[in-house]
Amino acid sequence: MGASRAEIAVRAAMAAAPVKALLSVGVAGAGDPKLAVGDVVRAGVVIDGRSGERFEDSQYRQVVVTVDAVAGVGEKQRLFAEYGAAAVDMEAATVARLARELGLEFGAIKAISDEVDFEMETLRRFATADGQFREAAFALHVAVRPWMWGRVMALGRNSSKAVAALTAEMRRTLDWYRS
Repeated sequence: MGASRAEIAVRAAMAAAPVKALLSVGVAGAGDPKLAVGDVVRAGVVIDGRSGERFEDSQYRQVVVTVDAVAGVGEKQRLFAEYGAAAVDMEAATVARLARELGLEFGAIKAISDEVDFEMETLRRFATADGQFREAAFALHVAVRPWMWGRVMALGRNSSKAVAALTAEMRRTLDWYRS
């Protein structure tokens, strides 16, 4: 997760095969309170939350804002109020910037894994600067905090639902590209 991992993935894809377009595909937090777990967002605008840089795709209307760290409830609400962020992620702006630099088409497809009122900020401390999630440290942290177990199980269910929705959307998208 995050900008550095997104760049590594793009560079690897570029080295492996001819590329005509880059899609930033993954899960994201909801900024829009109307969105539920499993809803799919197709970005018409991707905004880098740090620089304000904008990347546009006139086919769609929803806004995805990219931030540097896992966004908590307050941050998701702020980004919705400030930018109209339907979703908040950590990669789309980096992929969009690389697509622009390489002269490629760009799109962003995100599935909602956590609704706007689902607090994710605790996860921030378990993500390294280079985008790795320290799973073992997180598991130990949660193991001794039984009051967190229900929330973590909900996060697992939500993530599974989001990935299933994203998989179905990607199948439709790939079928469209093939035709």
